[in-house]
Amino acid sequence: MRICIVTPGYLVSTPRVVKEADTLAEAGHEVTVLHTRGPLRQLAQWDEELFSRRPWKRVVVPWDRCRLEGNFHFWVGAVSEKLAQRLAPDGAFGAAWAAPAEFRAAPFLIAMTKKHRTDLFIGHYPVGLQAAGEAALLHGAKLAYDAEDLHIGEFGAEQSDEAALRHERARRIYRIESKWLSRCEYVTASSRGIARALRKVYGIPEPVVVYNTFAPSVAPPSERAEDGVLRLAWFSQRIGPGRGLEVLVEAVAQSSGVELHLRGMDSGGSIQALRTLWKKHTQEDRLHFLPRCAPDELVPWLAQNDVGVACELPNTWNHDLAASNKIFQYLAAGLPVLASPTKGQREVFGDSCEVAQFCDWSVEDVKAAISKLRSKTDPAAARRASRLLAAKFAVEAKNCLLSCIEKVKNP
Repeated sequence: MRICIVTPGYLVSTPRVVKEADTLAEAGHEVTVLHTRGPLRQLAQWDEELFSRRPWKRVVVPWDRCRLEGNFHFWVGAVSEKLAQRLAPDGAFGAAWAAPAEFRAAPFLIAMTKKHRTDLFIGHYPVGLQAAGEAALLHGAKLAYDAEDLHIGEFGAEQSDEAALRHERARRIYRIESKWLSRCEYVTASSRGIARALRKVYGIPEPVVVYNTFAPSVAPPSERAEDGVLRLAWFSQRIGPGRGLEVLVEAVAQSSGVELHLRGMDSGGSIQALRTLWKKHTQEDRLHFLPRCAPDELVPWLAQNDVGVACELPNTWNHDLAASNKIFQYLAAGLPVLASPTKGQREVFGDSCEVAQFCDWSVEDVKAAISKLRSKTDPAAARRASRLLAAKFAVEAKNCLLSCIEKVKNP
């Protein structure tokens, strides 16, 4: 079957798209990924490296201010974005106006998607859904949607659609999703909590849960030698406020024999703020910051640590329900997980799991949890258990996705 996956992001910033495309291509489908390329040169370079080893096609819509086309898309897209936001900030004129208000390159991504004839369009993120929906309607093709997040729930802690839709951006996202979700052959979601919320908000059948992991590592990554130091690792696209890092830094600073390694791009001077917080408690050189790395380098780096930290805070509806990508990367690297007790993270591990240590996200509770992790007598067993769980989740995710595609082929 011919499948077109549409996303507004860089490939390296949307690992779920890459895993989905890999899985479908390996199952024998003809897969094309449409995505955009913005002005971040390092991410664009990593996209090239990532795609060079993939068994599927891709089409890039540039808005990177390079060459004539990229410049045109950048400036014309900027004007269309500002115009849409000014005239209909909440998407009041409909989904076609909401998409350019969400993303400046949306009109060009939609136009490119319409040029493709395929059997199934799969949208990622609301703008990708709008592009996929318009193309599917034009060509009489089938439509599907993957909800990596509860997008209307990204702007506040309100735990209902009525409250969430007080935010302008949530309302314009709602206009896109409400137009297309009922027309989808299937919808997938990255957690049960998000699936249930989508069912309630849009009145659709409950989406199929596909956790954010598809293929286990071919071989276990190498591990570091034991040296008596407990190394904690955390990563994300950006190191910023409101992510539980302040509590983590303070707790590690007050714990002896523990190092903390944070990987990501600095957001608004957060790295310096965390360094200052650290120095209030200790002058020891146990806090380390690293830049983002290429996707293929992430799991090998994680394997050089002892514990992965998933400290999401329930400061938005989505954060409370999501099962983040980092959890499954930690497991693939063989790391037990120190986690905050959000609903999404509890959902993945359950109430009792030997590879997860939950704690209320306060300094004293995190210090106590770190102490428990240090007292584990068999770290090798914890690594084996983490990888076994990663493999289990990967098989389940692959089977769920392929089952959805099979139902499209044979309704």
